[in-house]
Amino acid sequence: MKNSLKLKLNQKPDFRFVIGSMFALSLAFGIFSVIIHMGSVNEVKAATGKETFSPGSLIINLEENPHTSSKTIKAFGMIYDLIRNHDVPIKWIMARPDENSQDEFNFNSVVYRKGAFIISARFITKSVSERISYWQSQGVISEFSSIPLTVYVDETLTSFPGILIDPNSPEYPTIESYYSGAMIPSDAYKKGNVSLQANKSGKEINPPTSASGFFKNILEANLSSQINLMASIPSSLKVGQYSTVHCISKAGTAPYIYHWSSMLGGTFQNPNDSSTNYSSPPVSRDTIDVVRVRVTDSNGKTNFQYRLVEIKSATLPVNLLSFTANKKDGLVVLNWSTASELDNDFFSIERSVDGKTWSTIGKLKGKGNTSAIQNYLFTDKEPMKELSYYRLSQTDNQGKSEGFRVLRLNPVKGISQKSNLLNVNPNPFSESFSFEIQSQKSESAEMSLFTAQGDVILKRTYAIRNGSNKLFFSNNGLLSEGTYYIAVKSESGKLFSSKIVKQ
Repeated sequence: MKNSLKLKLNQKPDFRFVIGSMFALSLAFGIFSVIIHMGSVNEVKAATGKETFSPGSLIINLEENPHTSSKTIKAFGMIYDLIRNHDVPIKWIMARPDENSQDEFNFNSVVYRKGAFIISARFITKSVSERISYWQSQGVISEFSSIPLTVYVDETLTSFPGILIDPNSPEYPTIESYYSGAMIPSDAYKKGNVSLQANKSGKEINPPTSASGFFKNILEANLSSQINLMASIPSSLKVGQYSTVHCISKAGTAPYIYHWSSMLGGTFQNPNDSSTNYSSPPVSRDTIDVVRVRVTDSNGKTNFQYRLVEIKSATLPVNLLSFTANKKDGLVVLNWSTASELDNDFFSIERSVDGKTWSTIGKLKGKGNTSAIQNYLFTDKEPMKELSYYRLSQTDNQGKSEGFRVLRLNPVKGISQKSNLLNVNPNPFSESFSFEIQSQKSESAEMSLFTAQGDVILKRTYAIRNGSNKLFFSNNGLLSEGTYYIAVKSESGKLFSSKIVKQ
């Protein structure tokens, strides 16, 4: 198995398990492999950095002794829950064995020599607070900070690895009991024979053999093998403004599924695109929004990245109340309303087929200066047949412009281009289906899957040959039950489409 990590034990023999990488079992998790056997000790180092946390942040104590071990292990169940289900980043302060260490973490007369997890108050929403209360009721040892807290943070955890456990190992029941004790669901790991992987190359580390040591080890190993995300997100926006955000994914297995979200209700042109437009939320005072992008690769491995975006409530030349686009009798009708206008010369209406390249299709004169509600209407008499986007902007008498949110107008049933019927079998399908297309030459073809609302959720590229081509798609847990639309477009421009149903 490629990119494996060999973990060596001094105490327990043949303690084999494979973290994540499911090449042996249909690539289900796809993170990396870990094999444990007898051997020497190698050390893994982590970088440090100082961070300040506001009052109300949660500190989770990882101190473990015979009286607290059952409670400590549940801390890992708690962070599994918060990372997987709520996209909460977990700050990890690792153990400080040196009592004189300048990085030693002390708070409220407690020395966290065995390490701690910290959840920033900024991420403790109502739903997260409810989960914290639940885990505290299960015995997780934690406390909320009452003052600002500055501490050296070793790592930020944004993914929790899946693992493959060898059921033939004598230590299998022990590992399984770790997950049960941590209250981590059984679908967090798979079972499979990994004995053939024991001699593959990889770097070596020595994991502790306690339950908490086990989880610390797989979390630390996962840091170098998780999906690498590079997200471009603005640091600040004014109310009503928008900006392009995009994310590049590496170290996973393409294709990737993206999902953008905003903690304060900001909107996204297409929340499932790697690159999209983010419109700031309507707020009455300066505040901070948390913009996150979660990425899932084709093997089901996930990671997320976040940015803090300052939302400024400074007075804009135009206070936009609403902006809508609707189809009517083969036309597109755009309506918008303003609460007030200051030195407003005119509005510009732009259109795009991809949300990136825009063309101006009309202008409407503004009201100059007014504090009364104004209503505007513009009709696109030659709308695009495919998926299209509309953008509204305002220009004042000095020539300065401000952009507003972008609207996305879906094609009918997700696909409105002239297309050929695609033969899909079986349909409805459960785990996989095949489809056939004809081509007059060797070329590539791109398959796109749409929701019933027209949102693109998946794209894949196939190599096709001259003549008839039978191609296959495997679900691998990517799609839930429901109705979807599939479109396959060849490099030469021929389009095939069909409605499909996932059972």
